Amino acid sequence: MGVGATELSEKWSLNFDEIEALKTKPFSAHLGFVFQLAFYRNHGYFPESFTDVSLEIMEYLSEQLHISDAAACAYDFVGRSGRRHRTEILDLLGVKKMSDKSRRALKDWIFLEICPGDVPTGEATERIRLWCLNRKCQSPTEQQAEYMVRSCRKAFDAEFF
Repeated sequence: MGVGATELSEKWSLNFDEIEALKTKPFSAHLGFVFQLAFYRNHGYFPESFTDVSLEIMEYLSEQLHISDAAACAYDFVGRSGRRHRTEILDLLGVKKMSDKSRRALKDWIFLEICPGDVPTGEATERIRLWCLNRKCQSPTEQQAEYMVRSCRKAFDAEFF
């Protein structure tokens, strides 16, 4: 199933500040930068490659930048520039490192919202990422999130069963 025009417009459109951030980047990095930015804004974590989204999304981002898809091929997600871009994106989006207070709030939320419903681990991880995104704090890694879920489930089971 393809991505609809409404979803593209609402979730993948770039705002002025996001386009303005490209002025300090070489043209060859534009699509990779905005792809990482828009992906993080929508999912709460960074993509591993351009294949993490549909072709329609890539075409939509390319159209906004007036560049061809071929320009995307050279972007290195794990290289020094890709990592530096991730730091810039977090700053641009106002995302901060998770504080101890946020970590405790997240664990409480997992205990109250995830554990009673016996949410599958994959879905729980996705919900944790969105919880963090909504609070503008960096989400834990997938492994850390899974550990938090297991730890909270163990505590939940001990308290109620």
